[in-house]
Amino acid sequence: MQKTIKKHLSSARLMQLATISGDKPWVVTVYFVVDSSLNVYWLSWPDRQHSQNIKNNPKASGTFVIKPERPVIGISVEGRASNVSDYKNINTVMNLYINKYNEGRDFHNNFINGTNKHNLYCLMPKKFTIFDEVSNIKNPKQEWLL
Repeated sequence: MQKTIKKHLSSARLMQLATISGDKPWVVTVYFVVDSSLNVYWLSWPDRQHSQNIKNNPKASGTFVIKPERPVIGISVEGRASNVSDYKNINTVMNLYINKYNEGRDFHNNFINGTNKHNLYCLMPKKFTIFDEVSNIKNPKQEWLL
């Protein structure tokens, strides 16, 4: 299942990120990348609602539309989100980001210099759910716990 998830997520460009504030959910759309361990990363300003929510409650989830027309393919992920501050990890992730979107070349240097407006965030998955009506017509919902 890991190989299928990696393949699908490499073609997706946007994630719907859900966070929680108290008992209220909050959903936003973000660009993302995934590392070899299937951790999901995105950039955001620290004062945004979802960034503040993560600071107070790390539980988060995301959805990815892989094939929107019928038959559909989608992926959901549940896990814990956090701000990434490790320079080495930031450099590695930003290289993934540059390769995927051709943007972000100055992020690492700006981060080190303290001039960047964005923070890097990570969603460490605990569970993936694939809904695939193309490959699994009889049982399209498959769950994978990490």
